Formats: sequence, C-alpha cells, structure tokens
Amino acid sequence: MKIAISSSGDNLQSAVDPRFGRCKNFIIIEISEMSLAVHENGAQFVGHGAGTKAAQDLLKFGVSAIISGNIGPNAFQVLSVANIRMYTSSGTIENAVEAFKKGNLIEVTQPSNAGHMGRGSGRGRRS
Repeated sequence: MKIAISSSGDNLQSAVDPRFGRCKNFIIIEISEMSLAVHENGAQFVGHGAGTKAAQDLLKFGVSAIISGNIGPNAFQVLSVANIRMYTSSGTIENAVEAFKKGNLIEVTQPSNAGHMGRGSGRGRRS
C-alpha cells in the first residue's frame, strides 16, 4: 500500500504540512517496504486550483491514502472520486506513518476550510 503525506521537507523527520495543495513536497511511502520517495509539489505556486492540481498529480503515483493537516473542498472531491482515503495528522512524517500503521489517525470525511476563513462572499446578517 502506498500513501502520500504533505510535507514541509524531504525526510521522515520533516513536519506534516498542514496545507495539502500548497505543501512543498509529497512524501510517498510504500508501507510494506517502508521505501520513501520525495516528489516536489508542482501545484504549490499555481495561482488558483492548487488543491485540485496536487490531487490530480498524486493519482499518477497510485496512492491509496493521503495524510495532511487540511484538505480543501476541491482536492477532497478529486480524491473522493478516486476512492483515496484521507487522514489528518500533524507532527513529523515518521510519527504520522507510525500512527497510520497502528490505525490511530482520524479519517477525513469532509473537507476542511482552513485557509478559506474570512474570505466568503456573504454579506453578513441584517437586523
């Protein structure tokens, strides 16, 4: 089983990046062998649609699960349609992988709104 983890660095001691679409790298780990590959996130600098592009890019690697701090609505939709399970974690990549192997991560069942707070187009309440 292959998993992808949003990362701020390039090794197991790097932090899980809370930003899925704009993380620096994705660490791809083959769980059975504990082999590791680092892939730079090509979506991190795009103007719009970073989450969607990152999710589509990860489909090429054949991952079964994603671990990240937050997963926005567009990325969530792409990953859901592809039947990729999503989990939330923080701390180091190594700790996230161990928690995943033990079944201790929380599965994401809806997109997070982190990074989008305060940018809605609503007009507020009128009294």
